[in-house]
Amino acid sequence: MVTTELTQTTELAQTKELAQTLMPAIFARLLAQQIAAGDSLLAGTGLVSAGLKSASHITLQQHLRILENCAALSKDPAWALRFGSRISLNTLGPPGMAAINAPTLGQGIDIWHKYLGLRAPAIDIAAHAAGNRLHVTCSTGLSLGPLEPVIMEMVFQVAQTYLQIFTESPIGDAALRLRYRPPHYAHHYRDWFHCALTFNAENNELIIPAAWSSLANPLHDAPLWQTSLAECEALLSSRAAEDSTPHTVRRLLTEALDRQLDGAGGERPIPSAAQVAEHLHITSRTLIRRLKRAQTSYQALRDEVVKQRALYLLTETRLPIADIGARVGYSDPANFGRGCRRWFGLSPGAVRRRAHHIKSSGIL
Repeated sequence: MVTTELTQTTELAQTKELAQTLMPAIFARLLAQQIAAGDSLLAGTGLVSAGLKSASHITLQQHLRILENCAALSKDPAWALRFGSRISLNTLGPPGMAAINAPTLGQGIDIWHKYLGLRAPAIDIAAHAAGNRLHVTCSTGLSLGPLEPVIMEMVFQVAQTYLQIFTESPIGDAALRLRYRPPHYAHHYRDWFHCALTFNAENNELIIPAAWSSLANPLHDAPLWQTSLAECEALLSSRAAEDSTPHTVRRLLTEALDRQLDGAGGERPIPSAAQVAEHLHITSRTLIRRLKRAQTSYQALRDEVVKQRALYLLTETRLPIADIGARVGYSDPANFGRGCRRWFGLSPGAVRRRAHHIKSSGIL
């Protein structure tokens, strides 16, 4: 019983951590164009339309909330099917480009399996052969509830588009199996999927003839294929680093200072170590231990982020020095002065004067 409870607690923490994973904001912007509901589409996300236009990434949790809002706001029950059919493979970044240029369909499916998580962190694509059929399964790391049909409609619309690159015709020899019950608009599926369709299945999967794995890609470009693979590998390595606890702590501290710069930080712009640990769904002792393994500490990371922000505000803005100190967590100007001397060996005013001199002299 205790083991079961511990397992459930661990899974819950992992689910919450996954929900905070960053993903490209481009999909949310495309949804905003299709639904055209303004800030109503972003209700409950903490985002506004103007911010979404310039954002490079949002959290997976924010994206899922946007999908919930789409479902509530759209008057078209087939909106997700329609949206999925319009997703360009180029929108999927390096994984999409690698898949487009894969020599064969089998190699393309391998690309989706290995790299799709770079663009869609909750989705896992896997394939296994059974006789003369290949089962391409889509699973998620989250319990999607009512959003499961929405996600699968989009995923398998993209998959259908991809298969048709190789078959160069509708995929009538394929079969789509979906593990959820038919939604109230299920009759629309026949208009969007060009293959046999089954609901209440064991898995969400697309089943194709195994012989299709060797189909040559008419769009294959060897140099682009190699370049895209290299980019995918670089992104994968970068993601591993970004998923580390030190990176997450830096991101949380930076975001807090960003809110303060926008005038939305409140009286406590910088989260404490305990608040960071709570955000990560771990204890403060676990946070300390993880950072120690990475040869750093909360205080060291906080100093690093605050130092960088203070330098930017001193050298690139005309804000009063006392205001800058407050914006980076120093309510006492004297303490901010001591911090600057520790970081730069100069007072805040001297840092600003030196930067002005360098710019005016044309050194930079």
